[in-house]
Amino acid sequence: YISVAVVYYPPAIDNAAEFKALEIPVLGIYGRQQGALQEAGGVVSLESAMLAMRGSVVVSFDEEAGFAEYQNPAYNAGVAEEAWDETQLFLKEYLR
Repeated sequence: YISVAVVYYPPAIDNAAEFKALEIPVLGIYGRQQGALQEAGGVVSLESAMLAMRGSVVVSFDEEAGFAEYQNPAYNAGVAEEAWDETQLFLKEYLR
């Protein structure tokens, strides 16, 4: 049984209906500097569609975030720490 989901740097998905059966709170954390997410408008559209279907969706963007792996020169330790803090708050709210 899965009661909550947190995704980091997931690909943008054009069809929000794919999430219709997912009845759990979802947190998506994106970095605008991530190469695969240069066009974040698709992510915002996805968030809007998911919210229209059900309300427990949070999408977080960070303008300074780049690559998520610490070995990569684009890694930003401060942003990574903020994302982890946001994740913990989200989990505390929904895992009671």
